[in-house]
Amino acid sequence: MHPLPSELIMPFAGYLAFQGTFRLLWAATAGAIGCNSDRLSPMKSVVMADAPLVERYGRCDSDGVAASSIGPIASFARWGYLAVFLGRLLPVVRTFIALPAGIARMPRGRFHLYTFLGSWPWCLGLAYLGMKLGGELA
Repeated sequence: MHPLPSELIMPFAGYLAFQGTFRLLWAATAGAIGCNSDRLSPMKSVVMADAPLVERYGRCDSDGVAASSIGPIASFARWGYLAVFLGRLLPVVRTFIALPAGIARMPRGRFHLYTFLGSWPWCLGLAYLGMKLGGELA
């Protein structure tokens, strides 16, 4: 995880865009890339831990299918791309959206695409706020 959250970094990047050090759109793109790389480790750790947890604590139906492949996880498998995209736009949800994506075994490429697409407007908005605030303080 990042040592500092985007809520702190991106407004400062926006302030630097106000000063002319950065360009606003590139700052948002760099922020979205950073958010994207940050989300891989929780997703990967859940994928690696999921099978032993289901084997130890999970339930299986009459066909031996793990309970994690039915119900909410199956819904996430179907609509997960939308959940990841929208989840990256919400302040608290954005931190944890990698966990259900990992449990549902969302393909990494798709996960990264929707994480980037959801993170970019978030980072742009925070940087824009920092840029405008920099203009007010000057």
